Amino acid sequence: MAISTQSASADPLPDPTKKGVQAQVDRLYEEATQATEKYNGPKRARTSARSR
Repeated sequence: MAISTQSASADPLPDPTKKGVQAQVDRLYEEATQATEKYNGPKRARTSARSR
């Protein structure tokens, strides 16, 4: 078993201030909303086609 001498490090947050964190939360919320709408789109089309 070989042991690596290189240390690992995580990427630092781009802007750890409250404003930076809020901007990241807003961006992730928007991405989640778009993904949800994309997922639900075909489901809604099938549901409305059945009700006709």
